[in-house]
Amino acid sequence: MGNNKDVKYAGFGIRILAFLIDGAIFGSIFYALYIGFWKENEYVFSILLLLVLWIYFSYAISKWKATIGKKVLGLEVLDLKLKPLKLKQSTQRLIFSILTYTILFAPELSIYLFGKNMMLWLISILFMFIPIVMMLKSQRKQILHDYLAKTIVININREDSIVKGENSYSLRETKKITTLGLIKGIIVVIIVGLTGYYASAILGTVFVFSKIYTDKEKNYNDSFYTVYDTNDYNDSRIIFYNRELEVTSKEFIESTEKDDIFEYDVKKDLAQGCIRYFLKEHNATDKFSYAEGFRKNARNKYANTVEKIKKYKRNERYMGMLFYYYDFNAVNHIEDELVGIWADKDVVSQTCRKKKSINDIYKMFLGKYIENRKDALVGYDRDELNAREDGEPSKSYYQKEANKTKELIKRLIIKNTDNDQGVE
Repeated sequence: MGNNKDVKYAGFGIRILAFLIDGAIFGSIFYALYIGFWKENEYVFSILLLLVLWIYFSYAISKWKATIGKKVLGLEVLDLKLKPLKLKQSTQRLIFSILTYTILFAPELSIYLFGKNMMLWLISILFMFIPIVMMLKSQRKQILHDYLAKTIVININREDSIVKGENSYSLRETKKITTLGLIKGIIVVIIVGLTGYYASAILGTVFVFSKIYTDKEKNYNDSFYTVYDTNDYNDSRIIFYNRELEVTSKEFIESTEKDDIFEYDVKKDLAQGCIRYFLKEHNATDKFSYAEGFRKNARNKYANTVEKIKKYKRNERYMGMLFYYYDFNAVNHIEDELVGIWADKDVVSQTCRKKKSINDIYKMFLGKYIENRKDALVGYDRDELNAREDGEPSKSYYQKEANKTKELIKRLIIKNTDNDQGVE
């Protein structure tokens, strides 16, 4: 069976070499197809590419037990009983391999899909090691798609192939197929080149992200000691909401309870939103950066010592950690409804244009926000009914989310109104 002492399972290093060889060959085929068909008919190109992919990585393995890269290095793909794969099983292995390589190339995919997000990139680096660690820890040295497809890769280390049959090749025959030194020499050059390319790409990416993170952190720290250019246009409304912004910034720094931090974070947003709205009326060239300047100046007026800067950073990080708890997507949507530059004029006439205090606008926000959370609660209850105990997400997940939402609604009602409306 698969644990036979005579079987030599292919290790990580030699499989990487085989992958690089196959990658170079398949990459050449891909490029030829791209040049020949992409501009003419992308659908034909896609179909031909999938067909070549299947022939190279599925049919070849079922027919000859190896791709060209594996054949060159004396590797064979077999089932757990050391038998050649049937076409169905080799096709399944190909499909599962897409999952493996998606995980292995997760860092590159992260950059492509989400841009320069340092946190997601670091998480993708951790995911990248899952198939590798699985292979290194596996007795049969199975990578993820081998485990799912119930296959193994062996290294033929004897004169005769381990598997007997009409499709078996001896090691001597395998070497003849490669035409010995010439082809192997070319392969070594390809391997070294590709290895160098990927190594430099990974190191370059690490360097770029490190520099971006360092520069971003430095700019953030420097912002506490910078006075930003602003223009209130001598508009009493902008002056009024700037004072409101300063008051709420001071309270934000001094707050220690999460609901208080949330309240003053929202109030800062509302005050800044009104300032931005009036800057738009004055046709400010860059109303967004000007409004952000008002916000940072208000912050810096009170975050004026090392200790207070630490407090501000702590509360700002805390709100970031509670993004999903408070559902800041919903928060931002409600804020835009009340004080956004594209908000309904009838609504803004009852908020910013009326010079309503930020405390009063916050009460309007809170009414809408609590209704939003109640709607979310109904959704959790509905999803809990449809979920299975062992499902993903499970019933217990929706129960926990519903309970957290109930507690949040209760706390906000008790904190901000005289009588508890209660939550069923």
